[in-house]
Amino acid sequence: MSATDLNRLIVEAAEFDLPRCQNTYGVAPCTASGAAGSECYYGWITCQDKPNYNVGVYTHKFCGRGNPLPLGQLCRPYITEIDSSPTELDPENGLGRRALTTLRMIDEPDPDYELDPHVATRPAAPQGTYLSRLFARNPYYAGRGARVKRALFKPDSNGGIGYTLSDPEFVTESFIIDGVKKNRGEFILTLKDILKLADRVKVPAPTAGKLAVDLGINDLSLTLGAGQGSLYPASGYIRRGDEVIQYTANSGDVLSWADGTYRAKFGTSAAAGKTGDGVQLCQVWVAQPFSTVMKDLLNLADITDASIDTAQLVSEDNVWLGDKYKITVCLTDPDGVSALIAELCQHSGSAIWVSTAEQKVKFKVIGPRSPAEVAQKTLTDEANVRRGSVKVTTLDNLRINLAGIFYGLKSATANRREQKNYGLPPEIYIDTDARSANEYGDRRDKIEYSRFFGAANTSAMQILMSRRIAYYRDAPKDIDLEVDPQDQSIDVGDLVDLSTRYLPGVTGAPETTRCLVTKREHKGKHLALRLRTTVFARRYAFIGANSQPDYLSASSAQREYAYICNSNGKMSNGDEPYRII
Repeated sequence: MSATDLNRLIVEAAEFDLPRCQNTYGVAPCTASGAAGSECYYGWITCQDKPNYNVGVYTHKFCGRGNPLPLGQLCRPYITEIDSSPTELDPENGLGRRALTTLRMIDEPDPDYELDPHVATRPAAPQGTYLSRLFARNPYYAGRGARVKRALFKPDSNGGIGYTLSDPEFVTESFIIDGVKKNRGEFILTLKDILKLADRVKVPAPTAGKLAVDLGINDLSLTLGAGQGSLYPASGYIRRGDEVIQYTANSGDVLSWADGTYRAKFGTSAAAGKTGDGVQLCQVWVAQPFSTVMKDLLNLADITDASIDTAQLVSEDNVWLGDKYKITVCLTDPDGVSALIAELCQHSGSAIWVSTAEQKVKFKVIGPRSPAEVAQKTLTDEANVRRGSVKVTTLDNLRINLAGIFYGLKSATANRREQKNYGLPPEIYIDTDARSANEYGDRRDKIEYSRFFGAANTSAMQILMSRRIAYYRDAPKDIDLEVDPQDQSIDVGDLVDLSTRYLPGVTGAPETTRCLVTKREHKGKHLALRLRTTVFARRYAFIGANSQPDYLSASSAQREYAYICNSNGKMSNGDEPYRII
């Protein structure tokens, strides 16, 4: 870092987007007509004309206590501390650990001219303090958008800083408000990344409908309680007891279907029902691409396409999963979206997380770098790693030598955690060398259960288990280290090559190891990274174009694609051959 950088001031700010009515009190379309001083405060809780409530967003801006104020912007210097825990990619559980930021803010009396256009007509002066009034008027803050901004600015010759919160120097991270707590005059706000929304939603949504009359085993319709038909779409799938029924029409409170083939779907058996039995709406996908199901789950949790890196999701699906991972499933019991997403990731060897900087949900299949990806960065002790910052942790608890998965659930309503309820032979891979006395000499079994995959996915499950053994027969390592801001382009999900004396080969010399970046955290004047060792240091085969030249004539970029080696297992110039994963 240059001497100029050392003289820069770190400026921190935060913004909250809270709902606010866009109408003007008593002016059409608002029909409220209270006396002067009794006007609303432009939020839902005080609205006097709720049919015409016109919700919009008001952005409240705050900066650090002691920071210079931005030019021409109302920004309250209430922030005393910003404590951040960054997102972390989780290769084992699929769903990344959530980014969490805690804001500590002071509160103080305020004349209320910013937020109350009618303050002059109120019968009494504003009571309390700014933040206390703000959250009293906006009790529905949970899930609303928030941003934290950080930048380095160099003071001018007079010691001042001229900036606005829209300056490009700011690094902006996006969150949602998760909680607000007041403690002895201090407000503590908890912000989390957008995947927090997936914790609050269940799929399928719990359905309150009940049978109004008995259901016969051969009936072609069922009748719900009065007004309950509106809880169900025009067509779909329902669960009654242990039976799944496909209905094709919804008329009033009657769901109906053409013939008996619509009963007993997804491996269930037809059964009679009694008045008062619950009728649960199901969530069904039939032969849908993996990326479609994943995006649908995110959408169902109110995470819009604008907040998803859909291009990356589709690309990873096309390259690594494809038709082998098309999904046919019927979900009959409400389950958390977070749990469903994690399960899908675990059974596809992938991970999902939020890049708060890109403001997107990201998705990656844990695999080698494809030729289309930007070349990974090489980190060395000499050029990149801060002295004394390397810590290596061997994750022996993750080591396995048997990987198995049960799939092909016999019935959509069966207990998915019992082996007997799966109708296909499990896919089981054993690494006998790893179990031998010459190597580890122990047993490490990992058994999984998947309700999302069936007979059409057999090859996918075989591939998954073989990869599982390849990844975890030897214990992976976590490497924590620090680098200077020159390497700030490195992000979570990147593959990097690491050469450090803390990862030596058998000769004691550093051995270059390909690693996955699982965590990235700004520490003021340096960057803290967590890397996970992978098995992807070798060359892997990707199909190239017909126009590829011979190997000896190919460029480095062209050699990222596959070539066939000689019979001696080497390329024509002695290079290592390509491998197939």
